[in-house]
Amino acid sequence: MQYKRRRYKKDTIGDLDKKLKFVSVDDVSDDGWSTPTETILFTRWAELIESKGRDYQMAVQTGTTNQLHFRLRYKEEIRTDMNVMYRNERYEIKDIIGKDSRQPYMIIVIERVSR
Repeated sequence: MQYKRRRYKKDTIGDLDKKLKFVSVDDVSDDGWSTPTETILFTRWAELIESKGRDYQMAVQTGTTNQLHFRLRYKEEIRTDMNVMYRNERYEIKDIIGKDSRQPYMIIVIERVSR
């Protein structure tokens, strides 16, 4: 007897347990001075995808150890020019993997912004 392999991970409420705030930064300069203003656009719950040992070793070699991968429900408004607030740290969205409206989930790759 053969068993079918599931294509997608089972959707349980406990998996999406990390709160991400998507922030837009606008540069308002009425008087000639740069005044960045932050606006929280929306909040999404996501799952942190842990990197495996081999993936971590490759990240060390390429210098991308400060990148995080999150799986979240598909939202069309997410773009790479936004920032993400996670645990009071600011991250830039580097890549969006699987951004397709036919899929229930998408993966975002974020990197910590150095101040």
